[in-house]
Amino acid sequence: MSRPNSIRIGATKWDIVWSEKKTKRHPEGNDRVLGLTIHKEQTIYIDDSTKECGQKDTLLHEVLHAIMGVYSFAPSARGKELEREEKLICSMTPALLDTMQRNKKAFAWMMEG
Repeated sequence: MSRPNSIRIGATKWDIVWSEKKTKRHPEGNDRVLGLTIHKEQTIYIDDSTKECGQKDTLLHEVLHAIMGVYSFAPSARGKELEREEKLICSMTPALLDTMQRNKKAFAWMMEG
């Protein structure tokens, strides 16, 4: 299956850009990142130089950031709020991805119209 180029979050279509260049540095710091969610652009950037399993993890991580913003859980998180959001998402991402991968039939059933 090919990588997605967009995703719907709520009523909004978000672009997914696969590029190592766009994710080298976080715009608010010097940390190297594997993914980046830009709410103003409705764009998620994923470092495509990592292995596929890492890209999947990073995409889910960034989607969770986008969901937090779209659904106003953390629309403009900064400082300590952003740190708390990051910790929550970092702990949830691998657990959620693992659960989804181990339970494909259950998640397929949940996805039915």
